[in-house]
Amino acid sequence: MDISKLNRVINFVNQSNIEHLRSELHNRGYRIFELDGKNVCDKKSFLTQAAADLPQPPELIAYDNWDAFNDNLWISLSEISETKVAFVWNDAQMMLIRGLPVLVDALDIFQSLSRQVAQAVHGFPRPVNLTIFLVGTGDNFPD
Repeated sequence: MDISKLNRVINFVNQSNIEHLRSELHNRGYRIFELDGKNVCDKKSFLTQAAADLPQPPELIAYDNWDAFNDNLWISLSEISETKVAFVWNDAQMMLIRGLPVLVDALDIFQSLSRQVAQAVHGFPRPVNLTIFLVGTGDNFPD
């Protein structure tokens, strides 16, 4: 797996390459947050798992609100010092089986958030390169 070819905001990676992905991201100076997707099947389970695994102010977490989720990630990304951040969503193939509409909603938020934090505008303190990696098994996750 050549991580330099994974230059989109949202990337797909086969589970067999997870250790290589982690190593490459670490070597390139990324702060890595991993979302454990094995029990994620709907909006509530996604937001609950995201509250546990992704950076969010604990006092602001909402388990049923996409706007609050986006705002909380924005706040947290504005407060960390790293300028390269990777969200690695493990077992993402589960969403293809049980939660495709929620997967699309979450990816829409991640893509929008990546654009929002890419520049130091609208109160965001510095540009942050936010990259998403969906890691899973099956034909949708190439080697």
